[in-house]
Amino acid sequence: MDSQIAFKGWLLDASTYSEGVILWVKTEEERKVIRIFQEFSPEFFAVPKDDVGNDFKRMQYILAQNQNVKKVRICEKYVRLEDYEKSRALGVTVEKPSLFKKTIKEVNEIGLFTLYNTDLPIAQMYFYVNDLFPMSFCQFKIKVEKGNAKKANFLRLVSIDLQDDNEELFYDLPPLRAVWLDVKIQYQGIKPYYNDPISYAEVSIVENDEDNIPRADGYKKRRIRIDNTNEADILKTISKVIDRLNPDIILTQNGDEFLFPYLVARASENRVSKDLYLSRDKKPLAKCIFDLSGGSDHYMSYGIIRRRSRTQVYLTGRFHLDTTTYASLHFSEGNIPGVIEVARISRIPLQRLSRVTIGGALQSIQFYNAYKLDHLIPPFKKSPEGFNTGMDLIRSDRGGHIFEPIIGVFDQVVELDFSSMYPSLMATFNVSSETVNCKCCKDDGTGIKVPGLDFHICTKRQGIISKSISLPLKKRLKYKEYVRETGSVRYNFTDIALKWVLVVSFGYLGFKNARFGKIEAHQTVCAFAREFLMRSAEIAEERGCKIIHGIVDSIWLKDTKDRTPEEFEEVTKEVANEITKSVGIPMSWDGRYNVIVFLPSRAEPDIPALSHYWGIKNNGEVKVRGIEVRRRDVPKIVKDAQYAFIDIFQGATTTEEFMRRMPKAKKMLYHYIDKIETGKISREELTIRQRVSRKPSQYKVNSYQAVAAKQLERSGVVVTPGKNVRYIILNADADPDFPEKKVILSNHYDEKKHQYDKKKYVELLKRAFENIFPFEFPELEEMIKSDVMRKSNQKDLISFLENIN
Repeated sequence: MDSQIAFKGWLLDASTYSEGVILWVKTEEERKVIRIFQEFSPEFFAVPKDDVGNDFKRMQYILAQNQNVKKVRICEKYVRLEDYEKSRALGVTVEKPSLFKKTIKEVNEIGLFTLYNTDLPIAQMYFYVNDLFPMSFCQFKIKVEKGNAKKANFLRLVSIDLQDDNEELFYDLPPLRAVWLDVKIQYQGIKPYYNDPISYAEVSIVENDEDNIPRADGYKKRRIRIDNTNEADILKTISKVIDRLNPDIILTQNGDEFLFPYLVARASENRVSKDLYLSRDKKPLAKCIFDLSGGSDHYMSYGIIRRRSRTQVYLTGRFHLDTTTYASLHFSEGNIPGVIEVARISRIPLQRLSRVTIGGALQSIQFYNAYKLDHLIPPFKKSPEGFNTGMDLIRSDRGGHIFEPIIGVFDQVVELDFSSMYPSLMATFNVSSETVNCKCCKDDGTGIKVPGLDFHICTKRQGIISKSISLPLKKRLKYKEYVRETGSVRYNFTDIALKWVLVVSFGYLGFKNARFGKIEAHQTVCAFAREFLMRSAEIAEERGCKIIHGIVDSIWLKDTKDRTPEEFEEVTKEVANEITKSVGIPMSWDGRYNVIVFLPSRAEPDIPALSHYWGIKNNGEVKVRGIEVRRRDVPKIVKDAQYAFIDIFQGATTTEEFMRRMPKAKKMLYHYIDKIETGKISREELTIRQRVSRKPSQYKVNSYQAVAAKQLERSGVVVTPGKNVRYIILNADADPDFPEKKVILSNHYDEKKHQYDKKKYVELLKRAFENIFPFEFPELEEMIKSDVMRKSNQKDLISFLENIN
């Protein structure tokens, strides 16, 4: 006889099966992970096309004839984004998830309907419909259907009661266990292949941090080496070790693209495919690999080409987190605590979340709120830009305001910064695609006027985008303050992950593929930002502050009334509070710089660079923007040197003291030149890393990057856009007919056989030195060219420098 059981626990994950969803739950008392089945019938919506007519009963009957349709309901929804009144629509419930896509295709082929809510992942739809989210604490009631000798008990969900809130700042997480899985391969050449045998495998247990949470960078407290002589036994033992340790999270490096497909290939070669499993339900690893080869393996994000793995590995009952997965900034910078927080607010399962862009997380929040606000979700963007005259574009199509920086070295400068300015504007002023220039407030004058533009914002209903950004914004501001007060590591990761959600929110307003994007909403935010930065400058100047730089959401202030640094600090904190009260957006006091350097453009020395500067705060914190240490394609030796140059000015509190330390900075430059000239430099320090922007055959110029990409391809590696190449410069001036002599792949570099281009690396070093100062050094060129200078020892260099200063 079947029995019912009630208990509390954490909903770790939801995966789908043919009839519905599987809930993976960790119980509160036993700390045991169990599998619960629930039937789930997904729903999409159909709206009759304009030329079909309004006989909804007839349309309902036509849809109900499909054998996979469970029921059809007539409901009221906002069909178009700009609609301020609901219209009738048809909700089509499909019998089970396995028939969802098939049914959508069949209904679409009828040609009578426009379809909505058709491409939502089933697990996410389940979370939306039931107001649940991953890692939530719930009360469960289940029915235990007794099995037999051959079949285990079947747990079926009776009810689930959410006892958690993703708006809560501080919440208990389930006790989680994590392991790293790594495999060493016997191979020759630059990279291993599927036919290379396993040398050994290693499973490392990750020690939880002080908050009892595992982290990808956590201490590996125990390593289990699996090095059976027989490869088949190694594969079987991997499964047994994972089964015995029973982790919740398996961490890998490149698990999606290579490691797990490689293990599956080796298992097939050894005929033990069924014995290789990592999932809790012992599902063979081969059945956990999803092929995405139909889509592109790269995409552009914020000007950077990123790679996307053609395969993804989703375990059941456990989380596979590949630490090298593309685009997961919420994971790579937010770590496991960060990805859990984003999963809770976006309602995306952890494994999927770590494989989608941060924009995908934001989009899921928007989908959830659209669902709750009764908006239908179109399969693609349906809000084109309105018509604009040339003058309209001149007035509206502008970015944030900029106060051009003053080139030079300054002391005792304070930075004020609007906290998450653009998201704050979107949330505070209800900026959303359907609220900007809404029809309902157009004639009655109740809309919010947009400064400088002939736009208004709706005051009668909350927008999807403003509602969606409010939760991550509110939580991020509070986490940021909490971390500042306590130094909490867990919530610092959470803060960083939420920051990335906010960063992409503004871009998604104008993104061409964003379902709820609209360029007028993007322009509205910029208009408010310009107005508020101007108003902030006026308030600061009234209090005796000079604006030496301002860009979009930040201003740098210099005292004009000879106050002490401490007095000026207090004044600027008052200014920040006054600005906050005036504009309604929090303006934060971001620190006082002992010294700060605003740099000129490299191409035009008389023109300031807007985002090239560095400074040292009175607490010793260094802030850098736009210089070599921030670049990915600069060798480590150059980055180390530039940090060393900057560190010389630690403790300097005046411009006079800054200038007195310049000779020491020059001495440090020649110390690093000497390192390069004498060969006291490692392969790691010489290596330059760049992303390939196209296929090797498509490069028309033999740049370092192109030559390295071609070498990598010849070594047997498939090189596609977004792939990283690592190389060392051998001869920058190599004969154009022999471009291969320019660089060598870092892995192939042998100190005994190869000689790096000292002249080129010295040139890079010199450029890194000159790029952090707003003045020229005409004497450096001659000194570096001098053979005597380059071959002399450090003592001679210092003596020479002292003589010329």
